[in-house]
Amino acid sequence: MAWLVLGLGLVIAPHTGRMPLWIPVWFAVIALGRLLEHLQGSQAISHWLRRLSSVRHVLTLGLVVAVYLSFGTLMGRDAGVPLLVVLLGLKLLEIRSRRDHFVLVFIGYFLVITNFLYSQSIPTALYMFGIVIVITASLIALNDANAKLTATHRLRLSASLVMQSLPIMLVAFLLFPRISGPLWGVPIEAYANLPVLNDEMAPGTISKLSQSNAVAFRVKFHSAAPDPSLRYWRGPVLWATDGQTWTPGISRNAALVPVYVYDRPVTYTVTLEPHNQRWLFVLDMPSSSLPVGRLTRDFQMIALAPVRRRLRYTADSYPQYRISTTDIFEKSRALQLPVARHPRALALARTWREKSSGAEEVVQRALEFFHAEEFYYTLTPPLITGDSVDGFLFDTRRGFCEHYAGAFATLMRAAGIPTRIVTGYHGGEYNPIGDYFIVRQRDAHAWAEVWFSERGWVRIDPTTAIHPSRIELAAGLVTTPGIAAISLTLEHNATIRQLWRRLHNTWDATKNQWNQWVLGYGPKRQVQLLSELGIGQIDWRGMTLGLVASSTTILFGVALWLFWRPKSSIDPIRAAYDQFCRRLARRGIARATFEGPIEFARRASVRYPARADEIDDITNQYIRLRYSARPGNLSVFKARVRHFHP
Repeated sequence: MAWLVLGLGLVIAPHTGRMPLWIPVWFAVIALGRLLEHLQGSQAISHWLRRLSSVRHVLTLGLVVAVYLSFGTLMGRDAGVPLLVVLLGLKLLEIRSRRDHFVLVFIGYFLVITNFLYSQSIPTALYMFGIVIVITASLIALNDANAKLTATHRLRLSASLVMQSLPIMLVAFLLFPRISGPLWGVPIEAYANLPVLNDEMAPGTISKLSQSNAVAFRVKFHSAAPDPSLRYWRGPVLWATDGQTWTPGISRNAALVPVYVYDRPVTYTVTLEPHNQRWLFVLDMPSSSLPVGRLTRDFQMIALAPVRRRLRYTADSYPQYRISTTDIFEKSRALQLPVARHPRALALARTWREKSSGAEEVVQRALEFFHAEEFYYTLTPPLITGDSVDGFLFDTRRGFCEHYAGAFATLMRAAGIPTRIVTGYHGGEYNPIGDYFIVRQRDAHAWAEVWFSERGWVRIDPTTAIHPSRIELAAGLVTTPGIAAISLTLEHNATIRQLWRRLHNTWDATKNQWNQWVLGYGPKRQVQLLSELGIGQIDWRGMTLGLVASSTTILFGVALWLFWRPKSSIDPIRAAYDQFCRRLARRGIARATFEGPIEFARRASVRYPARADEIDDITNQYIRLRYSARPGNLSVFKARVRHFHP
């Protein structure tokens, strides 16, 4: 019972923070009661459990209703797992027979799987591997009625059994015909409220992401990576504004416009983390659609379905480009401003327009305005009441990239220059261990594109106009480019900083391999691996045949090994007794195959009368452990043999 409660408790532990407190408390009370009953034989606790079990039908109804009231449903991951924990407590309450033990063990195995619905990380996999060993040890304890095995032996035997299953598991993983999709299907609700970039931009939306070190995607360039100033990862394009929030506005199906390029393309492979949205991130500027997404007229890459699993795609982009085609509809959209909003910004833009000879001079005046005036780039911009654009430009002058992009686009539109906002990510951290770049949520960025009649759509990043002395970092942390934030007290220690960077890169490279080859082991990966192994292109029939043949070969090999292996006993009692016999044999008295322990001890005592007491004692302990209804202590027996040196 102790092993069973331990295993179930450990497998439920990761879920405790995901469910109402009363559910883990309910299970803990029942589990503790069963444990005390087993260890102390308390009659009072047994009586209490029996009384509680007598009303289990009422309890079941009440607890199921409570789960429904807590979640509003009994279906889905978030309600289903707590319901399973509640039912597990009820089953533990009514446990009577070995069959009930087995049922609880199998529920425990199932709960191991439910943990992967929340996390598929390496630590989770290792923890669950350990849990499987503990639960399997509970099966061994259930069959070790006379308690001949110590806790260490049970764990060792359990680990041995689990490890023996690994070859079959590995063959099944590699050769089982794959279907499109992740290794573990994660319910849709798992992607709700993810801190990711969306297609709406308002003051504060992107600055919230700047606090997150979560990985947005990883990129591996197939040639030299472009300069950091050119690494703009394009996402949603925003055309409409209500004066506060920017959105894509009304979309239309229109033909793509050509991209004139001035250099060779940059080829790269993106491994995109699930974000439950349909846009894919590509380097400015893509020129064609991908097998997993289509390119729109404003050069957004739209996925065929919401990205709810890790997605890997290869793309070509041209850092040096020119887009010189637009139409009246686009220009009209790119000049739209809300009525009766931003009066001070509109007046400033009209002044610039009147004093400038063209659109490019207006843009330059705006950038000089951000550079010369007291504008600050900060992760904690103050709250703006009233008109958000006028309040930022003329009052607070402290903001993140969305403040600058939104204000700049408003000024340009007010000056009669078509402008749109592009959101995405900028930069990325190079990992020399894995030779790829990591783009994090904190790299989320917003910039603008303006239309020049001579040059077409041109990227303008107003954030870069801010004077470096007016860039503020988050309090308490140092935002070091290329590495996750570390404590300010350790930041200035070069050795620790270098070690931290290396550990960080190594760990991320390991996670990337895990993502690529375990979680992302789909049909393409399977074919690629089999091709690299020299197996070539085979269909599901060939894989099934290979799986059956490999499994049969492994099992046949294990059977042969069991049949032909040395006849040494794996029974710890017999192993210790065999050691005792071998030590006597080295002194000239070997035990005959027909000779029983008592006869052998009698003959050995005659031969070595000085050690007769030891020989009799060891033999009696062996007989008691092997045949008595009240066996002795295995550890004492093994220690006695260990110290026996005739």
